[in-house]
Amino acid sequence: MKDLDKELPIFETLFKEWFLNNNHAISFCLQMLKVIHVWDDLIDKDNELDDEDINEAFTNLMVSIPLNPFYQSNQIHIAPMMHNIILKWHTANVFEKEQKKNDIEKAYMLRAELYQLFVLCATLIGGRDWGRTVSVPIWRAYGESVKELEKEIKNA
Repeated sequence: MKDLDKELPIFETLFKEWFLNNNHAISFCLQMLKVIHVWDDLIDKDNELDDEDINEAFTNLMVSIPLNPFYQSNQIHIAPMMHNIILKWHTANVFEKEQKKNDIEKAYMLRAELYQLFVLCATLIGGRDWGRTVSVPIWRAYGESVKELEKEIKNA
């Protein structure tokens, strides 16, 4: 999680802007970033996790996120999107393993779907026009390239 730890302050700054300083939304999305990274590392086994990272992820999933007021008031919108993001992540993992024609490019696209959650959160907070306004900078903030994913898969 060392790579994510360096990025969290950057995400926090971006979330403040995108989520109009809604502290509960910021907290929710920071927790989701951590949880998703831990889950991915547990499956891919490409980064070593310490017990505290795993404990924090499960505590976030079972306590912090369900009690988060932003999540509670928007669960009807967020939960189906999270389910869809998870399904896409599972599909990306299959594509990375099977590597049929164009699978890596598709896996890259599917892995980025967490950023759609950020667009949804911004839209829930600021409305449709705000969501449209910040959608471009949100998607531009996605840092991994297809070449980086290809290199990661080759080194796995």
